[in-house]
Amino acid sequence: LSNTTPRSSLQNILLPGATVNRVCGGGYRGIVYGTDVYIKGGTVNHVYAGGDGANAHVQGNTKLVIKGAGTNNPIIESHIYGGGNLSNVYGNVDVTISNATVTYRNNQAVYGGGNKGDISGDVTIKIEDTTINNAVFGGGNQGNVKGNVTLNMSSGSASAMFGGANAADIGGNVTMNLTGGTINKNGNVITGVDAGDIYGGNNQSGSIKGSITINASGIRDVNWMMGGG
Repeated sequence: LSNTTPRSSLQNILLPGATVNRVCGGGYRGIVYGTDVYIKGGTVNHVYAGGDGANAHVQGNTKLVIKGAGTNNPIIESHIYGGGNLSNVYGNVDVTISNATVTYRNNQAVYGGGNKGDISGDVTIKIEDTTINNAVFGGGNQGNVKGNVTLNMSSGSASAMFGGANAADIGGNVTMNLTGGTINKNGNVITGVDAGDIYGGNNQSGSIKGSITINASGIRDVNWMMGGG
């Protein structure tokens, strides 16, 4: 890196109730060394815990918490990424979505990984008391996860769920712990996905190098449940 490369330490973004088009934990063209994003209210269209742009890498971990507490619970109107957009995360990803609403727009979805950007570590997603009118992926969209993926859901709903990625690889194991909640057979999903289904693997393409485990002790209203993709 050159001496003129923009850098920053841990980023903290707190949105108590704003209306924002795009939230990124990282930078637009600069490198940061970790991100911490907390959205506790308001309305946001696009959420990236990482950076936005080809050089906006995160040299550390990303943490994203979307959690309501009261009447002004957060509404996400398009997509959620635990990683970045066209940029990498050189660390782990931790995503929590609680007491929120995620709607469907423009063929978008919820991803633990990045959009055309890789994750070098592990990805963990926790979903509770949230309505997701959309598909949920443990991995990324055309972005690889080199470590393990853990997807936990204890309550709420989603239109479909994949433990793996959308057209990308998972380098480690995939574990889905589905102890509660429902899968909405009439919900919206991205092109090529059937509402009401749960898959342990990937959508479209990509491989999972490790094992796939689905612990479905309390999930309800599932159409199809498949260990692969």
